[in-house]
Amino acid sequence: MHEESLARTLLNKAAEICIQHGAISVAAVRVSCGSLSGVEPLQLQDAFERLRGQQDCCAAAGLVIEDPGLPARCEACGVRFQVVNFRFRCPCCGGAGVCVEDGDCLRILEVELEGVR
Repeated sequence: MHEESLARTLLNKAAEICIQHGAISVAAVRVSCGSLSGVEPLQLQDAFERLRGQQDCCAAAGLVIEDPGLPARCEACGVRFQVVNFRFRCPCCGGAGVCVEDGDCLRILEVELEGVR
């Protein structure tokens, strides 16, 4: 299950940020996880909760997972829109040349720290 490896990486990065800023602990890690990322949010959440005790400063950290949807831009007419039901066609001109702008990755948005000196 690669979600466990991803959770471990998130926790390591959060601990690194905690140390860099001289904080006591990590309160929360907020991530963006889109439907084309290949990540199962529930499995990531479970793995994060199971592994967070391995990093002392992350023992009580929460994981907040946001879904950015699938924002896209039509390469023909430039219209920005949300892809719905995986229909990758421009709603304005019907063009199939669509560039997905988000929703295809797992990204750390914010690490909330406690006790920053």
